[in-house]
Amino acid sequence: MAQNIKKKVANWLKEEGFPFKETPDPDASFNFSVKVAGFAIDVVQNLRRDVILVRSTLVFNDKQTAQLKSMEERRRQEFLWDLRMMLLNNNEVGTFTIKPDLKRMEVMVQSRGIFHDALTKDRFIHAIIVVHKAITMVIWMVKWYSGEGKPTQTSFYIY
Repeated sequence: MAQNIKKKVANWLKEEGFPFKETPDPDASFNFSVKVAGFAIDVVQNLRRDVILVRSTLVFNDKQTAQLKSMEERRRQEFLWDLRMMLLNNNEVGTFTIKPDLKRMEVMVQSRGIFHDALTKDRFIHAIIVVHKAITMVIWMVKWYSGEGKPTQTSFYIY
């Protein structure tokens, strides 16, 4: 069953033109690292569960770290609070973690899991889009809260 799911997911990624590579993972039936509009998104089938997970971890780059550090403490706390609330209010996000370290901030976003009996191409691609949009939101929010203004990019559709 897991091999059939792996083949199905790999075929969908190929059909939609998403470059990917398999990453060795002893805890997974498969773990694909997928490039989506410049972001790395992981597609994982855990060994112990019949669910596909789609997730991405944004590690702030030097510019984003500088933007975060440039915020006054109160503004930074508002940014972190609002980020948490926006991710919590997104019903398509299954889980997230925020590590608010000024030296190496990380935000991990994972879509709701897709159980095998609900796995369709539409649901799978939707999960990728959800994660991509959430990571884009984080990047745009840090820019806004740091005082650099609105993002110049107003569309991020991945196709």
